[in-house]
Amino acid sequence: MKHIKSPVLRYLIYSLLPISLFFGLYIANIILQPKVLKLSTVTESNKNEDFNPSKYYYLSGDMECIPHRILAPKLIGDNPSESFTIKSLSEIRQRDCLIGNDYVATVRFFIELPAQYEYAMLFPGELCEYIIYSNRTTTKYSTTFKSDNPVYPSPAVINLPKSDDGRYEIVIYAITPESSSGSTKDTILFGTKDRIEGIRNLGLNTSIVIFSSMSITILFCLIQLLAMRKERLLPSFIFLALALMTRTVFVDDVIIMNYIPHLQYQLGTVIKSLTIPLILLALLYHEYCMFPKYFDKVPSFVVCFAQLIPLLNSLTLRAFPFIDKLTYFVYALPLIYCVIILLKANQDNLPDNELFGLGISQVVAACAAELVCSFMAMGTRYTFIYAFLTFAIVEMVVLARRYAKQKDSEIYYTEELNKTLEAMQASENAFLNAQMKPHFLYNTLNTIADLCVTDPEKAKNLISSLKDYCRLILSIDNMDKTVPLQREMELATAYTNIEKERFPSINFYTDFPIRMPKVNMPPLTLQPLIENAIKHGVRKNDKPGVVTLRIRESFDSVTFYVSDNGVGMDEETMGRLFEQPKENKSIGVYNIDKRLKNLYNSGLEVESTINLGTCISFTVPK
Repeated sequence: MKHIKSPVLRYLIYSLLPISLFFGLYIANIILQPKVLKLSTVTESNKNEDFNPSKYYYLSGDMECIPHRILAPKLIGDNPSESFTIKSLSEIRQRDCLIGNDYVATVRFFIELPAQYEYAMLFPGELCEYIIYSNRTTTKYSTTFKSDNPVYPSPAVINLPKSDDGRYEIVIYAITPESSSGSTKDTILFGTKDRIEGIRNLGLNTSIVIFSSMSITILFCLIQLLAMRKERLLPSFIFLALALMTRTVFVDDVIIMNYIPHLQYQLGTVIKSLTIPLILLALLYHEYCMFPKYFDKVPSFVVCFAQLIPLLNSLTLRAFPFIDKLTYFVYALPLIYCVIILLKANQDNLPDNELFGLGISQVVAACAAELVCSFMAMGTRYTFIYAFLTFAIVEMVVLARRYAKQKDSEIYYTEELNKTLEAMQASENAFLNAQMKPHFLYNTLNTIADLCVTDPEKAKNLISSLKDYCRLILSIDNMDKTVPLQREMELATAYTNIEKERFPSINFYTDFPIRMPKVNMPPLTLQPLIENAIKHGVRKNDKPGVVTLRIRESFDSVTFYVSDNGVGMDEETMGRLFEQPKENKSIGVYNIDKRLKNLYNSGLEVESTINLGTCISFTVPK
């Protein structure tokens, strides 16, 4: 939207997007709300004659609750004196029902439906332990009822026995820990068996699709991370995505209890509670990777360490009410701090600040929609997914723009290297032109181009090595003169630095005296031998290559050894090394041997064994 010059208009458009998302989620949730099913009482009949088998319903009316007692249906009586009425299952969490560390109660309600259908109800993941009676027949119970280790609560489909008159008396024995907050909306859904089973399967399939899509997105980000190792946005986004995915799985507990049915209640509750501060910390870290210079140490540490409060609240299973109330304020701190950082970035007109702000606003809109819809009969469970998808879209755009910038840098580096190549090609020294092999330069340029995308720092170092190599090559003006050993070593080092990046599987080793000998030698001697060991030795072998340069000093001479662990040579191949090539355009073994013999009356010595390697040596007198 950079083409929109008016900042007011631009911000208005950015504001309309999250507002549209909020109302879209709100309206969609209203459309998906179940119909009302009225409850009856012991004395009052409420026949739901308008029941539609293609719809599903939620209960509306009073339920009887007998606190801290488990009574068999036949012992409850018509009007138990100690009972009171509740509107939903979550209302058993009050002092009257508390025994020790658990809320214990017996809940009863009546419902009348057309008798021609078979019914089922979707019992919410609100209670850890329960037994459910329908018309005084046991229809469902948790396997850990009255156990010391209850499992994580999960919704359950309960098929009701057929009733001749369509009247059902539902009795629920409920036990849930004091620290439990309920994992899902506590609405009991009613419908025909097929309709309720369809809703259950739809929820499970939706959860699997969502979990799979998030997993694929994270896997895609991990693959991209290999190509953009220096881009910190990717690992921070992966961290955020993992936290969001964990939260989604434990809030939408259909999928986790389908595959981990014996998950302990305390473990599941702790993990679910930990995901909120982890999401907020991941969001802070993600924004830090986007705008690092705006994060001051003191407020950043305060906001981060404040998340220890909800962590403590989670680990103690909400045992301290004052900490529980403080957590909501603590949750707001990272969001406020994120907005402050965004405002600072916007003032400086930093790249991608508007996109990132759009992502944040979409997340806030989705969370606001969840908060508003939580008061409905069926709240939405997927707003975190909308937030995740928004961030994923923002990340794709931001990373695409940054990747384009990297490509621009690659083009710049390539153009600079092409200028160097043109200068070399314009050189009047024909010998040097022959030595600067085009394939070596082109391969090196391709390596640098790849590194500009994957590792700009290595690309920079490789350009420096190529610059040193070219400078040393171009400075040689007479092949008949000698140069100091130090000069020759600089050229060999620049060359091996380039080859290390081109062939990471090849290792280069040196074995030098403590003090480098002070000796002169013919230029372009060591480097071509090292190149020969790479090209004709180790690169033709499947095993990891090793090229070693050793220097041995005696009283009156210095001996150099260039060895490799390559494929080796037979006698016939070694003999061809010292034959004059048909086109004398390169510094090969023949040329090096000839120059050494002209200067010192002794040339190269070659030792080679098939499949073991080759060693070429020569001696330079002091």
